[in-house]
Amino acid sequence: MQDNYRWKNRFLPGILLLVFLSSCSINQPVGELSPTITIPPTMAVAPSPTLAPPAPTTVFPPSTPVVVPVAQRFIWFAPLPPMPQSEGRPFTGSDDFIELFSPDAAWGIASSRLNVFKLYGEWVAYHATDEDLGRVVADLGQRGIALGVEAGPLLPSDKCGEGIEGFAGLGEGLLIARRIQEAGGRIDFIALDEPYFFAHIYEGPNACNWTAEQVALAVNEFARGMLSVFPTAVIGDIEPLPLGLPAEEYMQWMDTYRQVTGNDLEFLHLDLDYQDPTWSVKAFQLEEFCRSRGIPFGIIYNGEDTSDIDWINSAWERAGIYEQREGGHPDHVVFQSWNDHPDFVLPENEPTSFTHLVNRYFRSRSLIQAEILAPEGTQGLIINGKLVQETGQPIPNAPILGSINLAYAPSSMPPLLVAEVQGTTQALGEFSMSIASLPGLGTEVLIHYPGSESNSPQGDSGYWPDYHRLSAGAAGHNIAYQRPAVASATLEGSDPAYAVDGNPGTSWSAGDFPQNFVEISLEKASSIAVLRLWADQSPAGKTIYWIWGKDSQGVFHLLQEVGIVSDNWDVIDVWPETAWNDLVAMRIETVQGPSWVAWREIEIITP
Repeated sequence: MQDNYRWKNRFLPGILLLVFLSSCSINQPVGELSPTITIPPTMAVAPSPTLAPPAPTTVFPPSTPVVVPVAQRFIWFAPLPPMPQSEGRPFTGSDDFIELFSPDAAWGIASSRLNVFKLYGEWVAYHATDEDLGRVVADLGQRGIALGVEAGPLLPSDKCGEGIEGFAGLGEGLLIARRIQEAGGRIDFIALDEPYFFAHIYEGPNACNWTAEQVALAVNEFARGMLSVFPTAVIGDIEPLPLGLPAEEYMQWMDTYRQVTGNDLEFLHLDLDYQDPTWSVKAFQLEEFCRSRGIPFGIIYNGEDTSDIDWINSAWERAGIYEQREGGHPDHVVFQSWNDHPDFVLPENEPTSFTHLVNRYFRSRSLIQAEILAPEGTQGLIINGKLVQETGQPIPNAPILGSINLAYAPSSMPPLLVAEVQGTTQALGEFSMSIASLPGLGTEVLIHYPGSESNSPQGDSGYWPDYHRLSAGAAGHNIAYQRPAVASATLEGSDPAYAVDGNPGTSWSAGDFPQNFVEISLEKASSIAVLRLWADQSPAGKTIYWIWGKDSQGVFHLLQEVGIVSDNWDVIDVWPETAWNDLVAMRIETVQGPSWVAWREIEIITP
C-alpha cells in the first residue's frame, strides 16, 4: 500500500485522547452581553525611560543562553515532491522539485550546507520515474549529500492499521530499497514514519492499540529487513508531539525499544504541534533525555501553510524560538514540508523559496544582554540592555520588543500578557525601555529581537532573532491545579478533574447545554487575583458565565458576570476589580451559550 504521510494526520487532541466533547448549534436567543472582563489596560510605552532613574531596589542579573556552533548540526532537507492529489492532500508538492538535481541548479550554497536529503517513501516507491531516481542519486552523490528516506515500518492487517500513517510494512520498504539500488544509489538514513504514535497512542478508525513492546518488535523486524539490503543505513524514528501528549511518553518508548531490542533508536526527530503553547518546553525535555542516552535529537522545522512567505517566515520564527529562546541545540535540524507550500524550492536567492530558508539558518546569531531595575516607590520597571553579535560587536538601530507576562506556576496556558514595550538599539547596541505601572504581581519579562536580513543573494547575511527572559517579583501560584472538582453534569469519559489536570488535551464536558457548572475546591481560604478559563466550545458564539465564590462560612457569592463572544481554544482572563478574598471554592457556571458546556483548563491564580 502507499504510505499515508502526515499531511493526513494533523490530529486534534480529541482524536489523540478521546476527548468526548460533542456540540451542536441551536437557534436559541442570546441577549445583549455587557462585557465584564476587566483586563489591565496596555501600559503607555516609550523607547527611552520616562521614569526618573532613582536608585534601584532590585537588580535581576541576566541569564546566559546556550549558543552552539551551527557546524556541529546535521542539516536535513525534505521538500515535498510532486505527487498525485489524494484525500487529505489536495495539492501536488513543490513544482520545481526535480530541478534541484541539475548541476547548475541555483542552490549551490544551500546544498553545500546539507548533510542529508530525505525522500518520501511514497514518491520513491510509486511515483518517481527511473529517470527521476537516477538523476537524484547521481546529483546527490556529486554534491556529497547523504540520501535518506522516510518509510512506514508497520504492516497493516485486516484487523487494524489499514490507511493509517506509519503502516506500510517491510514489503514497501524493500521496494523503496530496490528502486534506490537499481538507480545506483545507497540509502544512508531511514526515518521511521511515526510508528509508536500510530500503533500505540492513536485512537481513531482502524487503531491497533499495540503495546510498546509489540511496536518495538515490529520496528526491529523492519530495521533488520532494510539492513539486509543496506547494512550501513542509520535507522531512527520520527514521532509527533501533539497538544496534550507529555514528553515522558517518548522517553518510555525509547527505554522500551532498548529493553526489547537491545539497541537504541539511532535518532529521534520530533514532528511538533506548534499550536501547543508548551511545544518548546516539551521538545527541550526530550532533547535533554536523548542527550543523556546518547541518542541524536532533531526537530522538524516547518511553517504555516497559508502562503510561501508565511511558511518560510513561520518556520524561521520557530527555529528562533527553540534555539534562541528555549536554549535548545538539536543535533539534527530538519527542514521538511508536507504542505502545499512552499511551491518552489529554487532559487536560493528568492526569499519565498525553500532553499532560501536553509541559508537563513546560517546567519550570525545575536545575543541580548539585559537587566531589570525596579525603582523605589513605583509599580514600574526599567529594562536596560545591549544587543550584540556572536563576536561581541554591537548591533545598532535594531528594534527591541518587550512582553511582560504574569508569572505563576504551574500553567499549561498561553502567557497572560499584561504590558508591551518597544525600543531601538543605539550606536553601541544599548537600549532602555520603561513601564510606568504593572499589577502588583510577579511578572516575567520576555525581551525579543526579531532578527534582520541584510542584502544578500543567498539570504545568509543578517542576524538571528534572540530572546531573553527576566523575572520581577515573586511568582504567583495556580491553586486550582489537581484540586478536587465536581460538576452539575458530566459526559462519560470527561471527568471534572480534566479541567484542572494541567493538560489542555483533556476536557471536562457537561454533555449538555447551559445551565451547567464546574466547581473547584481550594486547599484553604485564599485571595484570588486572576481567573483563567480555556474554552472547549463549538460552535463559537455569545456566551454568559457566572463566576461564584464560596467563602469560609460556606456561603456562595456571585462575584462577576462575564459576557463574551467565545470560541474553541479561546483563553478568557477574568480580573476582579479588587481581589476576591476568603474563598474556599470557585464555581464557573455557564448560563447561556450556543454549545455544550466544557472547559479544557481552569487556572486560579493567587499572589
